[in-house]
Amino acid sequence: MNSREYFIVRDVRRTRLNWLIRPYKERIAKIQGIVVKLRNRKYHKCFKTHDAHLPPIANDTRWNGKYLMVVSLLKQRQFFNLLKTSFPETDLTQHWPFIEKFCEAFEPAFILTLKLQKVHCALSEFYTYWLQCQANLDKLKANELAVQLLETFKTRAQKLNNYVHATIISDGDRSTVEIRSIHPCNCSALQDTSDCCSINNSTMIKQLSPLSGLTG
Repeated sequence: MNSREYFIVRDVRRTRLNWLIRPYKERIAKIQGIVVKLRNRKYHKCFKTHDAHLPPIANDTRWNGKYLMVVSLLKQRQFFNLLKTSFPETDLTQHWPFIEKFCEAFEPAFILTLKLQKVHCALSEFYTYWLQCQANLDKLKANELAVQLLETFKTRAQKLNNYVHATIISDGDRSTVEIRSIHPCNCSALQDTSDCCSINNSTMIKQLSPLSGLTG
């Protein structure tokens, strides 16, 4: 691996995607209210009988926590539709359309964060994963959340393009990225281009990454 062609990307897991969720804050709060309520002991027997699992309670500051909460509900939709017959206060009927839309829109971004959790991820790999994520979002034109996410990705991509000259190689449904050159930048973390291969400073990543801050 040529250190002048590749950066080893680490800690690219904190992006400001929560702003996309703000218009749905009240809706998510109602869903989370039901999830919190499910901790009451009176529901335990029903969960145990049907081998169901309590959805995680979302962290207020992280979009992926909200995703994990609602995707758990969606995966157990049949159980919760059964639960509401005995406990009407757990009824999620009015929330299912939003839950479906939210899960569909944020799934590509969530998968991307999992791929980027490797200890070392070459910039070419990162760029390939990002293009795959963007392509998946582009298929969801009927989902307004996905459309907003896609626009965010495109805007962030311009930052990466300011530093990197890349060639996209397509082979049917598969695409790979070859990094042709990395342009110098004024980042204080980079003293010499020969140090590229060892850089893991988050300041550098913020300048390079179109998804800087993906999980924040």
